[in-house]
Amino acid sequence: FQLLANAKITDNLARLSREPCDKTAISSLGEALAAAQEGRRAATAYSAFAASCPNGEGEQYRAAQTLFGLGDSAGVVVITDDLLARNPSVANYRYLRGKALASLKRYAEALQDYQATIELQKNPAEAGEWVFVEMANIYAAMGRPCDAAASILAYVALDPQRRNTLKAQKMVETYAGKGCTPNSTTTDANKPAPRSL
Repeated sequence: FQLLANAKITDNLARLSREPCDKTAISSLGEALAAAQEGRRAATAYSAFAASCPNGEGEQYRAAQTLFGLGDSAGVVVITDDLLARNPSVANYRYLRGKALASLKRYAEALQDYQATIELQKNPAEAGEWVFVEMANIYAAMGRPCDAAASILAYVALDPQRRNTLKAQKMVETYAGKGCTPNSTTTDANKPAPRSL
C-alpha cells in the first residue's frame, strides 16, 4: 500500500499499462522503486520489461546491476550469461559477471572475464585501475601472489610515465611480499595468468 501511495511509482505503472515498452517509464519506475528501498522489485520490473520488449538489453543489464547491489551474485551471473550469449563483445557485461563470479569464489572463471574486459577495450589503457586491482585481489585470494603483482605491473606498463606511482609500487611490493620471488613464473596451464597486453 505504501508503494501505491508513491506518485512516481503509480504514474509510471500507468504509463507502462498504456505503453508497455516505454523505456523512459521503465527507467523512472526502476529508479523510484530503488529509491523506495525496493531493489528486488526494480530488478524484476527491468527483467520483465527486457523479456517482453525489443532492444531490452539495457534494462536487462540494469536488472543485473541492481541484483549485484543486493548481493545476489548468482542472479547476476544468470542475467549476464544470457547477455553475453547474445553479445559476447560488451566489456561491461564481462566486468559485471566477473565481479559476481569473484564474489561467488568462482575465481578461475572470474579471471577470464576480467582479462576479457581489458582485451575488449579499443585501447587497453582505457581500462580502469580498479579492473587490474580487483584482478590482482582475485589472484591473491587464489594464493597466487606473483600473478597478483603481475596484474599491477601490467597496469603500470600501459602508461609507465603516469602509472609508475608510489601507490602502484607499494601494491606490487605487498603482493610480492606474500611469497613471490622476482624470477617466479606461472607454468600451470590450468591456472590462467595475466596475459601480455
